[in-house]
Amino acid sequence: MEDFTAFFRSAWVVWMMALFVGIVVWVLWPSNRERFRRAARIPLSEDERPADSADSGARTEPAAAAKDGA
Repeated sequence: MEDFTAFFRSAWVVWMMALFVGIVVWVLWPSNRERFRRAARIPLSEDERPADSADSGARTEPAAAAKDGA
């Protein structure tokens, strides 16, 4: 049983390392560069909704949840 556990521990390390290297290659691939640059700018972009509608929607949801008894 110890040999079985040791094998899966080493196989798990190899799998995680291969997964990590695959993700790094995918992120650094030149054709994905522009997609990740746009995604990085999402928090800095202007919201298209007016501020009044965003505030009013946030206030009504908890009241509706309270009516349902949740």
